[in-house]
Amino acid sequence: MKNRIISLTVAFVMFLSLTIALPSGKTLSKNGSGKWVPINNGLYGGDVLSIAIMADNGAIYAGIDGVYKSDNGGIYWRRIGLSNEGVLSVAINPKNPNVIYVGTDKDGIFESTDGGAYWNDTENNGLTNSYTTVYSIAIDFSNTQIVYAGTDEGIYKTTDGGAHWSITENSLSGRKIRSIAIDPLDSRILYAGTEQNGIYKSIDKGIHWHSINNGLTAEHICSIVINRSDPKTIYIGTFCGVFKSTDSGAIWHGENSGLTNKNVNVIAMDPDNSDIIYAGTDKGIFKSADGGASWHSEGSALSDLKTHCITIDPKSTNIVYAGTETGIFKSTDSGKSWNKTSNGILYQPIQGIAINPENPQVVYAGTWRNVFKSNDCGLHWNLIKTVICGVYCVTVDPVSTNIVYVGTQMGILKSTDSGKSWKEESIGEGVSNIAFDPVNPGTIYASSYGSGIYKSTDSGKHWHQTSSGIGKTANVWAFLINPKNPNIIYAGTWGKGVFKSTDGGMHWYEANNGIKRKFVTSLAIDSANPNVIYAGTDSGIYKSTNAGASWRKSNDGLTNKNVNTVTIDPSDTQIIYAGTNRGVFQSTDYGMHWHSFNNGLYGYAINTVAIDPKDHNVIYAGTYGGMIFKYVYPDTNPLIKITLQPNNPYMTVNGVKQEIDPGRGTKPVIIPKWSRTVVPIRAIVEALGGTISWDGKERKVTINFNDTVINLWIDNPKAKVNGETKWIDPNNHDVKPIIVNSRTMLPLRFVAENLGCKVDWDNATRTITITYPAP
Repeated sequence: MKNRIISLTVAFVMFLSLTIALPSGKTLSKNGSGKWVPINNGLYGGDVLSIAIMADNGAIYAGIDGVYKSDNGGIYWRRIGLSNEGVLSVAINPKNPNVIYVGTDKDGIFESTDGGAYWNDTENNGLTNSYTTVYSIAIDFSNTQIVYAGTDEGIYKTTDGGAHWSITENSLSGRKIRSIAIDPLDSRILYAGTEQNGIYKSIDKGIHWHSINNGLTAEHICSIVINRSDPKTIYIGTFCGVFKSTDSGAIWHGENSGLTNKNVNVIAMDPDNSDIIYAGTDKGIFKSADGGASWHSEGSALSDLKTHCITIDPKSTNIVYAGTETGIFKSTDSGKSWNKTSNGILYQPIQGIAINPENPQVVYAGTWRNVFKSNDCGLHWNLIKTVICGVYCVTVDPVSTNIVYVGTQMGILKSTDSGKSWKEESIGEGVSNIAFDPVNPGTIYASSYGSGIYKSTDSGKHWHQTSSGIGKTANVWAFLINPKNPNIIYAGTWGKGVFKSTDGGMHWYEANNGIKRKFVTSLAIDSANPNVIYAGTDSGIYKSTNAGASWRKSNDGLTNKNVNTVTIDPSDTQIIYAGTNRGVFQSTDYGMHWHSFNNGLYGYAINTVAIDPKDHNVIYAGTYGGMIFKYVYPDTNPLIKITLQPNNPYMTVNGVKQEIDPGRGTKPVIIPKWSRTVVPIRAIVEALGGTISWDGKERKVTINFNDTVINLWIDNPKAKVNGETKWIDPNNHDVKPIIVNSRTMLPLRFVAENLGCKVDWDNATRTITITYPAP
């Protein structure tokens, strides 16, 4: 069996490049010569606050962290501008769809006159506050130069397309205007929904306003919809349900039969059938088919999600888009079923990354509203939990690695089956860190933002507060345990520096000499010398060499002092990484000097950094903008081991599972007439660091690796190696490259051994093993 010849295939199309995890324990020169690579496949979503559809060509705009656009019905989105702005409202000029207005959460109004290619940030002339929050925008259909903006200061109006703005009547000044609607038949008539004062009406284009709250029991008006064919009929969404008026707002009455959640954030009406109304609530979407007389929940996929906005396609009203706290959903059957359509939207901040210590292919990522899981070192992500209350951290139990903890605003979520199911544990608000006793992992600590510190001695079944000396309402943002003496614990607080306990958290005292009143975001301890501790703060890195007795700044070369996370390389503790608001910085001398470590990272704000527990040459970084990047230190002479099996579309590269033919599912198969196994070879050659090219005219494959060039031709049993002609299989001249299912079949042993590899076959497990360099 040793002499059995194994054959492989070469794909005509270029395969996806592979990320190779290096063997555990390899020593490299960590000089930053590699590059950060984004790994975001499946990691899509965000808090979508507004959606608008361009009527003439169907382009869709969404307001999230900036403006996103889709030209293919939501299949894919791309950000087109204002990446640092929270966009609350989007309005498209009905007569010139290239003109778009957006309202932001802190910087007023922006305008684009070219469909979003460029945004004018000077459209705030007349706004009294440069930090104005703009909740809603309405464009006058009869004169599109007239635009109204509902803000946290009242209603602003422009009559020259945004060049100048002025605030309307003082009776609305200072009120938060959440929604504005214009009568579709008479643009002199406007309605304005406020946050605490009900609804107002103007009959003179906003010059004067008067309250119209007769019958209205709600003060917070989120949304207003007017019947296009009968403008006397108006619906409003409030925090007390849906209200309806049939006399232009003179009298209101509730329309809430079947509406089980009355926090109605948005109302939308079918433009072709005014009896069909959608209500987006804090718990999904409800629909009425009888003008609001009765409601029913629509679409189980959204039942637990807060819906911010609903937009109906004006050309095909069975198509509905919903903006939720986790992304955009689309229905093509008038709301009966929904599918998430958020590809390309990366917004939710990456709050934490946790790697399974036994199987580092498994990686968890906590975003502000979701928990994702990857089973292939971050190449693909799957949503495993939506967290309504917000995520702060993710941690894997170091012993029972099927147990995963997620710290949230409301407490802890715990899974005992690797994320398939979850149980809530309410121990206090804002759980920022979860840490395990290194000697007794059944002892767990949870620091919280607002409730001090909690401790469990029975693997999380029961918790008790242990905050004596630090305070039961302390804002603890960073936490670590001495790896050699678990009774010694450190806590980093928000504005009060560092605290220390020497009795397992029973009592705490200040360890603040040199760091008092600092906002401590992260703590890291040198595992080789636990007296050395690093603290990331809002003013840079502080270092203690005496177990927290005193601290000094350690910022030389750290050009951005807003440090969000500090991580020490466990295999070489002189190497430290600092995640800042302008990317990652690295120190290779115990924090004495720092340099930028941002090749490929583009200076994104970094919330979290995690190092592979088995291969310390692999690093993950999570950004505030919702992206995860991966860094693998290059090795000039790596030991590479590749394994394959017949009828298995995956191979492993140094233990990391990879698709042989990504996206096609091609499996190694046995050619009966040769008794040979064939698989695609491109992935193997590229995993070794080589390249493959195809000459369609000559039907020739060329493989380049180091100083070796191999040429093979279809249906030719001979090949050339560095110009020398050789039989592919000296013992069987029938073996030659052939095409099967658009794949070129090549003999593995011939190729691999001529590239300096060793090829082994294990008949018991039916496994092929390729080792480079050959031992």
